[in-house]
Amino acid sequence: MAVDPYGYREENVERPPPGGGGCAAISSLAWLCLSILTCATCSGAMFFGEPDPGDQWYDQVGVWLLLISPAWMLAGIGAATAFLHRVARRWWTSVGPNLVIGGCGGCLLWGMLFFAWVVFAVVMDG
Repeated sequence: MAVDPYGYREENVERPPPGGGGCAAISSLAWLCLSILTCATCSGAMFFGEPDPGDQWYDQVGVWLLLISPAWMLAGIGAATAFLHRVARRWWTSVGPNLVIGGCGGCLLWGMLFFAWVVFAVVMDG
């Protein structure tokens, strides 16, 4: 009798492999380290530009938020990689869905934070 490769029969259901989280953990760690490196690089770049004399501290924070925007996407990808592997435990969670979900989620979170900061800066200037 042929084995059911698609798992329609109960005794041949495909199960996730036990353990095997090393690859996803390394991938998540790499994305998060890249995010921290991006933040550090952009923070270091802030020292090379002199602020205008009329700028307030919140103007400088707004510029910093613009500079670190890619780091939010990278951190989102790292978090999505860890989450998807924890839920699905499949190799393909680290090669596609994590990029879409994490990238969009990180951009969305950054956009909400930046919008809130713009509202705060307008209120402080007003």
